[in-house]
Amino acid sequence: MRPPDIAKTTHYPPESAGSYMERVVPTALPEDTVAQVVQMIAKATRKWDSLTYVYVLDHDKRPVGVVTIEELYASSPSDTMSNIMRVNIEAVDPYMDQEQAAITAIRSDLDAAPVVDSKGRFIGAIDHDNILDILRYENIEDLLRLSGIHAERPIVDIVRARITQLVRMRIPWLVLGLVGGMLATVVIGSFVHTLERELALAFFIPVIVYMSDAVATQTETIFIRSLSLEAIDVKRYLAREALVGVILGVVLSALLFMFAVLYLQQLSVAVVVGLAMLASISTAVFIAILIPWILSKFKRDPAFGSGPFATIVQDILSIIIYFAIATLILFR
Repeated sequence: MRPPDIAKTTHYPPESAGSYMERVVPTALPEDTVAQVVQMIAKATRKWDSLTYVYVLDHDKRPVGVVTIEELYASSPSDTMSNIMRVNIEAVDPYMDQEQAAITAIRSDLDAAPVVDSKGRFIGAIDHDNILDILRYENIEDLLRLSGIHAERPIVDIVRARITQLVRMRIPWLVLGLVGGMLATVVIGSFVHTLERELALAFFIPVIVYMSDAVATQTETIFIRSLSLEAIDVKRYLAREALVGVILGVVLSALLFMFAVLYLQQLSVAVVVGLAMLASISTAVFIAILIPWILSKFKRDPAFGSGPFATIVQDILSIIIYFAIATLILFR
């Protein structure tokens, strides 16, 4: 049976697993009995930082299992820890990114994550409260980044930031969006003769661009979360999402086609609108996956900028697809 670990003075980088680590947690040997561990917990001379698990360590201080406090007190006093512990646990390195540490705990179906040093020796644990804090922080950060907001200071301080700081955090990707809007204007202008010959085409630009962006945003959000949670076979994932995109495109384009027929009483324009919607939504899926994937390959956070950048690319691509189909069908 081991006494509580003594707190050390080691400091770890911000947003690392070690920065959230609790050091004074109950540990035991596999041969310790439940009665011995219960007595050790009750007679501890220091207040426990965490009482989620008793971490079972071998004689080299390597974690070999965990026992929840509930399981401990529900077991027979004569049971040994090796008989009641849960094995095959996954530990984290103190220098691991905090989000990866939290994901490791979730993947292992644990409420806390044991932390080990470079030699695999137990040095502490990240408790469930800290795991929830990490996930909350990371989700807020990802939402801000998907919105094109780069946090230069802690997330919790954003609501109290000065006006100049808020502008500086938000302006870069908004400027990029403005440039993208200018490019989209130029693209539409290059098809001015098409619009002059069939003005009704202009009515459907907003809905085609919006629906493509909406599908891309859904796909991108799911993909970025999947990238952070587990290793992904991108080819297989892309093939699956491509099929999903085609199905979504068929359903939505059919609905828009019927609306266009009823609204304009022009079958040719309705065909253009329907095909453009199908093609735009199908390509939106690829854009939404490829851009975050490319960013991650270059060791950049896929959540940062991929939302605004993917939106710009998809908007311009949707307009080009729309007018290209219109030109081929109406004015060939």
